[in-house]
Amino acid sequence: MEFRSFFFKTLFGFYLLATTSKGYFRIGIIDLIHALQDESSNVRLTAAEALGHIGQDAKDAVPALIYALQDEIEYVRYYSAEALGHIGQEANDAVPAL
Repeated sequence: MEFRSFFFKTLFGFYLLATTSKGYFRIGIIDLIHALQDESSNVRLTAAEALGHIGQDAKDAVPALIYALQDEIEYVRYYSAEALGHIGQEANDAVPAL
């Protein structure tokens, strides 16, 4: 596993620990949105997975997740679609792209 991917997965783990009490950090969601455009597919799919775990509170990521549905890597597309499903009604704009 490349260092960058390992680092991001570790950061994601800390992020999940910090958000278990519903005290989501806005900056963390913004970082995950930016990570959807990372050059590493492992980072992109981990970001999409993390946004899915966050669910409705990740509604600001909907446009980036819609864009990620076109990613060249199947798993990035899969986790992006799954994240949109977990976001729920706030992701209705994604329906045509799905």
